[in-house]
Amino acid sequence: MKRVIGGLVVLALVTGACGNSDASSDSSELAEELAAVTAERDALAQRIMADDARLEKTEATIAAVADIVADPTSFGTQEEVLDLLMVHFASEAVMDDDVYGAVPMRTAWRNTLYGLDATIDTWHRWVSEDGSDGLPLWTWSGTNFAGDPFELIGLSILHYSDEGKQDYQFVVYPYEDRYVDAALGLG
Repeated sequence: MKRVIGGLVVLALVTGACGNSDASSDSSELAEELAAVTAERDALAQRIMADDARLEKTEATIAAVADIVADPTSFGTQEEVLDLLMVHFASEAVMDDDVYGAVPMRTAWRNTLYGLDATIDTWHRWVSEDGSDGLPLWTWSGTNFAGDPFELIGLSILHYSDEGKQDYQFVVYPYEDRYVDAALGLG
């Protein structure tokens, strides 16, 4: 029985090797598939390297902005601080606040840092693996426009360009709009 099975295996191998017309087409199909898989692998490797580079740039942006926001007065005058902050944002970047709407990033930071006597404390921060998105959870507190203390918890949904610059920020509060107005002394 072993001889019969062995003979059949040898016969199958010889028959397969002798069928050249199909073998050459199979070989070229395999070569095309290999080339496609290799190109896909190379493209994926390039994308991973690009994502890693963006993540590194995004993390540098996050750290720089956090340093400035933590103590803006140590970075110069109001305009110098805003200039320094804007280095880390795309030129067309906007901050879109769910209560007050969208404004250019420079205006948003001027209002946030200098509109009130207040500070921003970030308690947790998430960043996507590819560095394209971020999500800080923060508290904005200080003295409102009426001279009373205020504290607002917020969450920002951030988007970063391939260069690691922030190009969009959406700010949300877990409160109704009228509560935010009242907390800031506007309502």
